[in-house]
Amino acid sequence: MAAPRELSGPATPRLRAWQRAALDAYRSEPRRRDFLVTATPGSGKTTFALTLARTLIADRIVDRVIVVCPTDHLRTQWADAADAAGLPLDPSFAEQKKIFERCKGIFYACAGGAEARRFNRMLMNAGLIKGL
Repeated sequence: MAAPRELSGPATPRLRAWQRAALDAYRSEPRRRDFLVTATPGSGKTTFALTLARTLIADRIVDRVIVVCPTDHLRTQWADAADAAGLPLDPSFAEQKKIFERCKGIFYACAGGAEARRFNRMLMNAGLIKGL
């Protein structure tokens, strides 16, 4: 296994008990692909997800992160939180491939199935992902 990557920005934030338990649950199953977190607004879902994303990138389990949000407000909120966590993500996806190669991930507002399929096709056409 390769050495962990150094990410810029602050150290791992102080996590709430449920966040630590969720991270432990995620790590308990090798090669986990999906993990659902359900909690009330303001409970720390974004902090949990960004902590997990930073861990997966640092451990070289993933190279990039894609965040799909249903509204522009959430996209902006996530972009700000990710930036504060030291995980540069592009909220505009304006320069697609150039930015994707520089950043650790992207954002795209996607409210429905047809939009998700269009977004996936756009990523594949840009050569950023293969075979969804």
